[in-house]
Amino acid sequence: MPNTLHIESDSLILDKLGLNPKQLEAVKYFENPLLILAGAGTGKTKTLTSKIALLIASGISPSQILAITFTNKAAAEMRQRIANITPYCGGIWMHTFHALGAKLLRQHGALIGIKQDFLIYDTDDQKKLITLILKENGLENDKNKIPLYINLISKAKDDLIDENGYQESAEASGETNRLKTARIYRIYQAKLALAGALDFGDLIHKTCKLLKEKDDLREYYQEHFKYVLVDEYQDTNHAQYVLVKALSEKKQNLCVVGDPDQTIYSWRGANIRNIMEFEKDFKNAKTIILEQNYRSTTNILNAANKVIVRNRNRHPKNLWTQNNDGDNVEIIECSGEIDESRFVYNKIKKLTASGAYTYNDFVVFYRTNAQSRSFEETFAKMRIPYRIIGSVKFY
Repeated sequence: MPNTLHIESDSLILDKLGLNPKQLEAVKYFENPLLILAGAGTGKTKTLTSKIALLIASGISPSQILAITFTNKAAAEMRQRIANITPYCGGIWMHTFHALGAKLLRQHGALIGIKQDFLIYDTDDQKKLITLILKENGLENDKNKIPLYINLISKAKDDLIDENGYQESAEASGETNRLKTARIYRIYQAKLALAGALDFGDLIHKTCKLLKEKDDLREYYQEHFKYVLVDEYQDTNHAQYVLVKALSEKKQNLCVVGDPDQTIYSWRGANIRNIMEFEKDFKNAKTIILEQNYRSTTNILNAANKVIVRNRNRHPKNLWTQNNDGDNVEIIECSGEIDESRFVYNKIKKLTASGAYTYNDFVVFYRTNAQSRSFEETFAKMRIPYRIIGSVKFY
């Protein structure tokens, strides 16, 4: 695959991309598997979309490029950015992991007994199904554990453990709760099959099974995809890692982008070893680090660098910027949640009273949803308008 590219002939498209030296190096590199360590605000999406545009300009058919993202929003943004660079981008396989799995299973799932018109169960469907299973098996007292059972089953699928493997493990452990979960998992899968349905975990789990068991199909897609790109690689779980490897292992035509410092999904199965051990997993892999930040001020980056450097489970890097110093970062110690929310209120009130700011200029971040309550109480009491993003209001 690398030998088919003629980088020199694509100087025009490279000139109009406005890439910095490290971004340009990453965009032009195709010799071996590539890990792009992209710090926050370093132009990760720009680099990834530029690389795809260069592949197309170099003669690779868009339909032979696979780009995997974590959200539909990210996929849509990447499509638009690529279209802004080159009009010849129709047909790219640009999907989330789940959408890719659904596509492959609808086309080839019959090879492992999956009907083409399968339903996809969401979280509400899962809850209803687990509720029914508990009722039918005299386990109504476990109703409060429904989210736990859903999580355990999803985790098993993320680890590529089917109901039979889970049963064997439970029997070996002899743990009562694990045996109960194994029983529920087994019944759950049987009922999914009867309904002609898959859940989101199945979309990747079953796709891995399909590619593992059907050598001809796996080899077809290994030949079909001339290049495979994965966004947010630090957030991949084991099943996603296996899927990526199955599609790219033969030709080593892989580029992943991520940053261990931005891992946020370990609670739902993301395995940081996937990005930390990329160079071990893929022979002759190269790592290119993007460190020039375009988003933040110098003071913010200095503070962030001093905090994250204490994390030992990371690839060393030091973000820098040509932006100005900006305001100093303030650290305020408060006696509790109420004191904290009142401090924030007073700060906002003071700045808006100056006439230089409006309420729409402020954002309050918090670590957990529960922490919004004290801010909401204070803002409501003081009649400060606000809206919650990504959750629901307490009031």
